[in-house]
Amino acid sequence: MTLTQRGARLLALCGVAAVLTACSSSGGDGATADELDQWAFPEAVAGFERQPLERDDETLTIIANYTLVEPPTLVTIFVYPAPKVVSVGSDAETRAAAELLLTEQEFRGSQDALVTSNPVASLLWEDTQSILPMLGVEQVGFAAGYGYRGSGPQGVVDVGTGLLLFRHGDWSVKYRITYDLADEQAAATKARELMGAVTWPEFD
Repeated sequence: MTLTQRGARLLALCGVAAVLTACSSSGGDGATADELDQWAFPEAVAGFERQPLERDDETLTIIANYTLVEPPTLVTIFVYPAPKVVSVGSDAETRAAAELLLTEQEFRGSQDALVTSNPVASLLWEDTQSILPMLGVEQVGFAAGYGYRGSGPQGVVDVGTGLLLFRHGDWSVKYRITYDLADEQAAATKARELMGAVTWPEFD
């Protein structure tokens, strides 16, 4: 039974005042086409198969869809320019705090977009300190899980959708994971395996 037949689908998955005084934000001008070329997405990894890549050179965006037949799981990886932090005489710690704040704001926007596109989705859990081991360190981001009732050939199916967002230099890396809630533990394990195997580039 394929993933589609199981009814799984993916929906498009420090003090604040001081930080905003020291830094401002703008569109991701720091991201470049040369850096975008360094992102690699294997065609087969961790048991998943990748569908044709979607790439937009105008917006410097790549979307990679990975499917797993058993347990039926869909993982979509989005890479696109992160909001740029423009330092105004700020130190590295303040800049890092500003980047984290902007990532959180971006994540809240992604949550709103998910619920807007699927009003029946309900929040199941949220993690503001999501950890992803990558490039020899623990990357910290934001994550949340949603559930909704979907229709499949076998009737009504409980579908889970995980949303995770991290920042890597001038890039946002967003993951959306969709699966049958009955397979949540196994699907989450396989999705994490995939996320760790599709490594981020090391920039100079």
